[in-house]
Amino acid sequence: MGATSAPTQTWFRAIAGSRRNGDDVTAHNPDAAENAAARRVLVIIPTYNEVENIEIIVGRVLASVPAANVLVVDDGSPDGTGKLADTMADADPRVQVIHRAEKDGLGPAYIAGFDWGLDAGFDVLVQMDADG
Repeated sequence: MGATSAPTQTWFRAIAGSRRNGDDVTAHNPDAAENAAARRVLVIIPTYNEVENIEIIVGRVLASVPAANVLVVDDGSPDGTGKLADTMADADPRVQVIHRAEKDGLGPAYIAGFDWGLDAGFDVLVQMDADG
């Protein structure tokens, strides 16, 4: 991928920095709130045996950026991560889950998530590890 465009950099700084500090987004950039509202954000979180972490990390993402969606890409975790992710998705429409039959690696999990996000019309795709 190429360099991040200036409006995207501004938006990420405005959203991530100001939300973390509890500030109003518009205090940093008057156009940031409008730009943020116009973009659909998907945070892709690949998982394998992350049952102890998945609720915490998804909760933190959604608390930090309430307008974001989260896609959990589970590689057939034997510890129940996928089932817990389904429960979370049932409780919150911002959470979606892809179940892959077996552990196929981090790169292919991100690619599956990127493909899903693009097909679903998301404007901004963010990758994040499940172990925080």
